[in-house]
Amino acid sequence: MKKLARAHNFLIAAALIACVLALGCLAVSHLFETSRLYTGPTPESVTLVRDNLPVNLLCTAGLIMLLAGVCRLVRKKHSGRVLAALVLLGSLLSAVFLVGAATDQIYDFQYVIEAAQLFARGNYKVLGVDYFHLYSYQLGFCLPMEALLRVFPSLNINLFMQAMNAVACGVSALVLAALCAEIAQDKRAGRMTLVLAILFLPLFFFPVFVYGTVPMVLLTLLSIWCFVRYTRTRRLVFGLLWPVLIAAAYVLKPNAAVPMIALAICAVLDAMQSKDAKILMFAVLSAVLGVAMLRLIIVQYEIRGGMKLTEDLSALARLVMGLKTGGAAGWYNGYTDKFLPLDVTAQQEHAMAMADLKEVLSQFAAEPGLFLRFLREKLLTQWLEPTCGSLWYGNLNGQHGPLAALAAKIYTQGGALRAVLEGYMNVFQQALYLLACAGGASLLRREKRSGFLVLLLSVLGGLLYHLIFEAKSQYSYMYMVMLLALAAQGALVIEGWLMRLIARGGDRE
Repeated sequence: MKKLARAHNFLIAAALIACVLALGCLAVSHLFETSRLYTGPTPESVTLVRDNLPVNLLCTAGLIMLLAGVCRLVRKKHSGRVLAALVLLGSLLSAVFLVGAATDQIYDFQYVIEAAQLFARGNYKVLGVDYFHLYSYQLGFCLPMEALLRVFPSLNINLFMQAMNAVACGVSALVLAALCAEIAQDKRAGRMTLVLAILFLPLFFFPVFVYGTVPMVLLTLLSIWCFVRYTRTRRLVFGLLWPVLIAAAYVLKPNAAVPMIALAICAVLDAMQSKDAKILMFAVLSAVLGVAMLRLIIVQYEIRGGMKLTEDLSALARLVMGLKTGGAAGWYNGYTDKFLPLDVTAQQEHAMAMADLKEVLSQFAAEPGLFLRFLREKLLTQWLEPTCGSLWYGNLNGQHGPLAALAAKIYTQGGALRAVLEGYMNVFQQALYLLACAGGASLLRREKRSGFLVLLLSVLGGLLYHLIFEAKSQYSYMYMVMLLALAAQGALVIEGWLMRLIARGGDRE
């Protein structure tokens, strides 16, 4: 028993240390460099810009001190309600802006919307397009939009989903705050999460992407909350809800596999201590449900469309894509387009990707320094881009609504307002990483930390996953949201340090 308890504590400590070290590396790097995303010779041109260290230190330290001071204000009884109202107001304003700007969708976003519109009219010809043969998982997000269009045929699904995304982002912030308060057993932690959510501008600009990411994040956070509640109460309803919710998140966006695995790891760690075998069954159920539900959705489309979809793009081909240079190291580079013709069989795809992989690995083996520089650029360009791609996307698409002029001032590359917004978000992201480090380090001395551990492991899993496969700053959005809870805990820790320093100074006088 003692050996099992020691192993349990060792594994948790090792996971926490690994996560904090990873965040620490990002925090230090961010003080020196910023990732800039702009429209250039490739769809997404990314570069690392050397920053002014003294200015960065001053601005970041000032923001952290300001947040530590705000920690004193959130002690007030009704501050939570006021902050929640501000988050919802921000979401409402975001929805009004997005609908008023009327941003059209392009690339994958456009394919998914057009497919949902055709499916709602009983037209399944789009299933014959190459795209859905390689990315059939996108049908998981098509289905709910198709259902909406069948009920409301005249609905502008693009603008409606942007508005719903804005609402979902606000609700996600509220769920995250409730989760943080539940884990920390401190209402101030939840309130500080709301403060950080209000200051986190991508929360209000990111809904421009009509994709499965935003609803996936909401369902993931709800799943983690149910997991934490189950570990506290052992009530069956929470044990059944968290696998169902994370499976639904996986259906909307397979990136939810990362927090799904983090939940499974935490379930194993909990079982080591609690001897609760049911929690392991729930973890298995989450994976089975996610894969089965997505497969059923794809099959019913195949039946309705009267055609069989080929296998999705293989993990091997995705790996090779992530080892090549596009807008930046590992960013989208068009590599997978060579597999789009439907006459390319799975065997041919495997052979082509394997040959390309051997070529890339031989280049890296010949020059190990090149490989290290590649990984560094890939990691930093994704995780040091503070807008999560939202401003770049808005600028690339263009707007045609009544608020198009305001949108142009916000999104236009090289514009004064965009420069101010990018500068602010850059400082906020630096503070976010530093505060999350402080919050993560404080968990080493806490006993009840499973909920925070899920968030940390999800972030670490995201770092590792995108270091291997494709990198894009829009993919980091989910993890930035999760870091808000850890940063809130870090702000409270720093406030505690400052109060103790002030108290000691007073005692000496």
